[in-house]
Amino acid sequence: MGKIKNDQQMTEAELKKAVRTARREALAAMKKADELARREAQEVRRKMEEEDRREERRAARESVRRAARQSRRRMERRVKYLFTPTFWFHLFVVSLSAVLFAVNTKTFIAAGGLFPGGVSGVTLLIIRSAKKFAGITIPYMPVNLILNSIPIYIGFRYLGRKFTAWACYNIVLVSVLTDLIPEYIITEDILLISIFGAVVSALASLLCLWVDTTAGGTDFISVYLSVHKGMDSWNIVFGCNLVILTVAGLLFGWDKALYSMIYQYVVTQMVNSLYQKYQQQTLLIMTDHPDEVSREIYRICGHGATILYGQGSYAHHERTMVYSVVSRNQSRMVMNAVRAIDDHAFINSIRTEKIRGHFLQQPLK
Repeated sequence: MGKIKNDQQMTEAELKKAVRTARREALAAMKKADELARREAQEVRRKMEEEDRREERRAARESVRRAARQSRRRMERRVKYLFTPTFWFHLFVVSLSAVLFAVNTKTFIAAGGLFPGGVSGVTLLIIRSAKKFAGITIPYMPVNLILNSIPIYIGFRYLGRKFTAWACYNIVLVSVLTDLIPEYIITEDILLISIFGAVVSALASLLCLWVDTTAGGTDFISVYLSVHKGMDSWNIVFGCNLVILTVAGLLFGWDKALYSMIYQYVVTQMVNSLYQKYQQQTLLIMTDHPDEVSREIYRICGHGATILYGQGSYAHHERTMVYSVVSRNQSRMVMNAVRAIDDHAFINSIRTEKIRGHFLQQPLK
């Protein structure tokens, strides 16, 4: 009863003081709770960040190990490749191509004063211009290597390292041999020089192309356009060479330029005729076994086919036609396989000038 009485006798000032004290205590408790919650949140965030860093480190270590394993496997494959018959065959073919190029340059081209076009033509144009107008003799190798630097970049960037590595070997070997081999005149007949020199040059280019590499220079651009654009680019290269030969004609006489045009035309037509890997052929096959024919096309070429249904105009019988576009060098195999399936099949083979859309090209390595 005494406590109740004392409480009833509390003044208004004491009551307000007690309320303020309780409020301060409550605020202090809230601040303490907030601080505790903040510290707990920081601790949780720190642990999460630490866990994320550990996970990133683990992922980075795994990525490094994976990259090291892949690099080790690639190196093992490359070392094994050095001891395969394929490597030695490629080495022999590319070396033979380089020898033919160098010998052709120091015999037919030198004897006729021809300009072969492409990077080698520009190289000879620079060397002969420096000798004629400045009296300076420049070796073949440095000029040829510098001019081939951009095509080599295109090769490594877009065509494949193995493909470009063999091309680099060919370019270096041609450059070295051209400086070492002395000039030798086989004949002085400029027309024979133009024709047979072109035959040797085309053969050297074809040797490289047949083992999936190139002699360098504008061949990189030709293969790039064929692989990535589906274009028959040899005539485009011939047009570019005409520009080079026009400059040569202005500087060294039009007779040399005109015979060089004959040389370039023979080279271009030979390569275009004998190398058909990146040229396409359209096949229209009238057959009673369309499913078997379509499967055989896919097995040989990796290309699909479209089956069209129609009616013969003479007997008005229902007929089926298989339509497909294949690489020209595979078209003969496809036609032989179709004949084995249906010896009564009617096949119309049409040269394809240009295609747009998805067409499977065998990738370069």
